[in-house]
This record gives sequence, structure tokens and C-alpha cells, in this order.
Amino acid sequence: MKILAIAQGGIAGQGGHYEVDTRTNIQGKALEAALNSDHFFDAPPSAASAAGADQLRWTITVDDGGRRHSVSFCEDGRPANLRWQKLLNQIRAAT
Repeated sequence: MKILAIAQGGIAGQGGHYEVDTRTNIQGKALEAALNSDHFFDAPPSAASAAGADQLRWTITVDDGGRRHSVSFCEDGRPANLRWQKLLNQIRAAT
């Protein structure tokens, strides 16, 4: 399973780009479990977001062979986005 997280927007100099292959990463099994428990492949493509160009907007894309799905959300602390923020933190920790 390959995971890609890319940020857009935010204040100049912010952002990020993270890639994880769960087959070769030591935290791969934990990331796969998190994706399953969050029902990632069943989630709508966009989570709740706030207005404002200074907010980082992340897109997490997961490619699992025959399945590919993306979820976008703002890193704004909204409760509706917390599960995606937690997943993003796990992705960051794995890279």
C-alpha cells in the first residue's frame, strides 16, 4: 500500500510532501490498521474545511493495488477533521 500526503496553501514556506510504502516501512502495519479503522476508502473525498487561504489543505491519497482513494481536509483543528489530522501525524512520524 502506498500513501501520499501533500499540502497546499498556508503561509509561505509551510507545507509538506510525505510518501510511505507500508510494505517496507516499519510503521506500515500500524498505518494500514489506522486506514481500516477510519474507513478511509469509504470516506468522502473532502472533509469539513474552514475558509481562509492561510489554512493548509492536505490531500492524503492511498493506492492499494486495485483501489485508490483520496481525502482532502484543512489542518484547522475542527473536530470533523481530527481523524485525518491523526492519520497525517502518523504518516509524518513514519517518514
